[in-house]
Amino acid sequence: MAVGSKKMFNAIDRSNSSRRSKETPKDSPRSPRESRMSNIGEMGFDDSTANGADELPSYEYDAKRAAVSFKERLDSVHDGIFSVVLPTSAFSQNWDIVMTFLLTYVAIVTPFDTSFLTPSVDGLFFVNRWMDMMFLYDMILQFNTAFPNEFGELEKSRPRIAQSYLSGWFPIDFISLLPYDLFSVLGEADGPTSSLKGFRVLRVLRLIKMLRLLRANRVLEHFETNKPINYSRMQLYSFIVALLLLIHWLACGWYLVLDLEEAEECIPYYHSSMFPENDPVCCFNWLDCYYGASYSDGLTTARKYMLAVVWSVGQVLTVGSEIHSMTDTERVYEVFTEMLCGLVYAYLLGAICSIFTSMSKQQTMFYEQMDQLNLFLHEKNVDITDPLLCAALRLFYRFAYRTMGSSHAMADILTTISPTLKGQIALALHSK
Repeated sequence: MAVGSKKMFNAIDRSNSSRRSKETPKDSPRSPRESRMSNIGEMGFDDSTANGADELPSYEYDAKRAAVSFKERLDSVHDGIFSVVLPTSAFSQNWDIVMTFLLTYVAIVTPFDTSFLTPSVDGLFFVNRWMDMMFLYDMILQFNTAFPNEFGELEKSRPRIAQSYLSGWFPIDFISLLPYDLFSVLGEADGPTSSLKGFRVLRVLRLIKMLRLLRANRVLEHFETNKPINYSRMQLYSFIVALLLLIHWLACGWYLVLDLEEAEECIPYYHSSMFPENDPVCCFNWLDCYYGASYSDGLTTARKYMLAVVWSVGQVLTVGSEIHSMTDTERVYEVFTEMLCGLVYAYLLGAICSIFTSMSKQQTMFYEQMDQLNLFLHEKNVDITDPLLCAALRLFYRFAYRTMGSSHAMADILTTISPTLKGQIALALHSK
């Protein structure tokens, strides 16, 4: 079929070339803009085909231009030295990968740094400053990146790009770029201010940097445009990552509540896992009740984080844990997390079941067709009068399912796209 298609396209190309040589004067060369537009537009169907004439659709194209993909032709359009960055360019795709690593760092390190670590000028401080510079560069890049407008065309006008960004993601990006951890370091250096509530508020404000994670939507949109993605698997992986991040975030929040409250009232606790039941333990928070106030002060940061994760896993999986809240603030946080985790657990359970169902869509359609076939044969008594015919029909459906499943899907796709894209797909399939 590929050889026949080549012959058909060659014959059509020769006829169109001879017709153009007769109709177009040689001394009237086309401008570069006309050449570029004809290169894209001539790949659609002829007016004769649109009018219903009994003619094959004609594709007026140059062989060298047909070898260049539509995406590469778009990427070849520049506005000079300081060109607008196209979202389909190789640079944009590589920058999306960089942004993925940066957002992963923010999602993991920022809540841990805010909850468990004391603000200080160390290696992590300079890493965070470098991260701020990278996100600042991304903000500058957004002012120079084209975007699809309401007509489906790439908007490359810098004033319109700036207007779109300023009215969209710019406020969130700007707020998340402020150096809140730098303010915390300055407050820690003052000494007495570290005990004030204002300094604690500054520590909580460091979590505003988590707003950067909203950029993940833009990165995912670019990945969906530039890369082939199996959406069912992507959703499944997204749920797994979201579940792990939820456990991490709740654990960090559980310890942050303990660190910010600094309760001064001793609460006797009679059911410590480390001491006999009849020996009450003086507790100021959940960590003291688990290890004892005299021992919890010497715990390492890693041990504290693991205890918080144990509590968080029990909340997310709705199984509970042996770590309990002791103060009113801890109880409020625990009630909030129980409600949140209940909703998340129910949603994830239904969503994952739906994903596994949709991942076998073709198999489900095949089973439905086989059920309809068996019902039809039974109602017409064909399964009794001619069982060999029934076996032949079932064998045909199985053969069609194994060999023609993707062909049916391709036919459904071709019925929904534009004639120009149909022509480009035909060239891509039969130009070899």
